[in-house]
Amino acid sequence: MMQPLVQLTEAASLIAHGEFHTVKPLGSKDEMGKLTGEFNAMVLKLQNDRIEARTVIWAAGVAA
Repeated sequence: MMQPLVQLTEAASLIAHGEFHTVKPLGSKDEMGKLTGEFNAMVLKLQNDRIEARTVIWAAGVAA
């Protein structure tokens, strides 16, 4: 059980440093698998929000 937790912690650290491409494979359907699934959903949401923010900034620059 510790190895998946260590991997998820390392992935969280990468995200904290701006590397939003980190997605972990789902290994099980227990609590750890659920946590990993929610983690992946969070990463995808962050990726989408960053793309949306860049699009809005770009559009504002084009409109100016």
